[in-house]
Amino acid sequence: MGCTRDGKVAFLTNVREPSSLIGAKTRGQLPVRFLQGSHCPLEYATEIAKEANQYNGFNLILADVNSGTMVYISNRPGGDPVIQTVAPGLHVLSNAAIDSPWPKVVSSVNALMLFIDVTSP
Repeated sequence: MGCTRDGKVAFLTNVREPSSLIGAKTRGQLPVRFLQGSHCPLEYATEIAKEANQYNGFNLILADVNSGTMVYISNRPGGDPVIQTVAPGLHVLSNAAIDSPWPKVVSSVNALMLFIDVTSP
């Protein structure tokens, strides 16, 4: 996870798989490259999609606070990479796809909702 002074934010979760690639590129460089580069979130996600098969499983969030843009990219589950713009609101990311209803995610969101009012600005 990282951020820049000019409002870029990126974070990554690894997707554990029994059939990991040996000699795969390191996933840790994915957020760093975004933060150090000049691409907007969607441009960078599109660039990463071209090489996504060279990495073991990952979920990557890319955001630009100034433009209000947030993008999710994942190279799992199998097949082509998934790129989606993240709508405003409360979202959760685990080692599964964004907003997946894993039991630990559901219980965490329910606990959080006791302490915040998501309807306030």
